[in-house]
Amino acid sequence: MSTEIQNLQKIAHRRTVIFLGDNLPKICGENWWKKCVIPKLNDWQEKLLLEFKRTKLEELDLATNLRIFEKNWRKLSEECSLPRELRNVIYGVMESRNHLAHEDMHGIPLNDQIRYADTWNHYIYSSCFN
Repeated sequence: MSTEIQNLQKIAHRRTVIFLGDNLPKICGENWWKKCVIPKLNDWQEKLLLEFKRTKLEELDLATNLRIFEKNWRKLSEECSLPRELRNVIYGVMESRNHLAHEDMHGIPLNDQIRYADTWNHYIYSSCFN
């Protein structure tokens, strides 16, 4: 994986953590971690969260934070007036992240890397992070 795409992933992670940290308490109240985070995780993510006693969004990886964002989409989109097309971008980011995380020995073709970088940029510079 190129360093440029790694950098985009780091930026996306940081912006997602900030966005969720600012907005999950607004939609779920004081116990937002128990209401908006834990029940949205898959079994494996929840097991890791409990095993390593994670209590902050920044301690969770990008895939987990993207899942939390997607699973809370309806309430977040209402609270923050998120554009409908952003949800498709989130799915694109999740798909490319999974592909990049599980690339085969031949690597990622250049045209896929360009498409992924475009998707990541679209996500990072979306209106919800500005």
